[in-house]
Amino acid sequence: MTEKEELLPMDVTRRKGDDPPVIEPEIVETWNVKNSRDVSWETEFLRCFFGIPPFPLTADKLVRLTRCFDYAVPVSLASFYTALLRKECRLLLRRPVYGFHDWAFALMLETWARNTGFFRCSAIGNILKIYRRGSYEASNAAK
Repeated sequence: MTEKEELLPMDVTRRKGDDPPVIEPEIVETWNVKNSRDVSWETEFLRCFFGIPPFPLTADKLVRLTRCFDYAVPVSLASFYTALLRKECRLLLRRPVYGFHDWAFALMLETWARNTGFFRCSAIGNILKIYRRGSYEASNAAK
């Protein structure tokens, strides 16, 4: 359709040839984990869990990841949930964690383990379990 033509209500226009062609969608084959030989924890993290790289882990990233999993606590905390979640994530992560061998990673896991009764957003623990599993697998792969 050209600029000078006017659209009328309920009028079906015909294609004049100046419209861009329709592009067919690309067919992507599904990735099968069992057939892949180089499955690492990070590829599993990207594919299954969150769709984002695991590191660097910051307080804001931990907030986003926790909100994906936390479905029960937002109802009980109502409007205070987001503020409390940010506060707890900042208590756990005062600086970004860049890998499993970073001392901040061990400090974060230790802080959570020693203070589980203090934290009210329990879904943070689910995210940390995924990270802890990854650190265990990474340490076993290094041996």
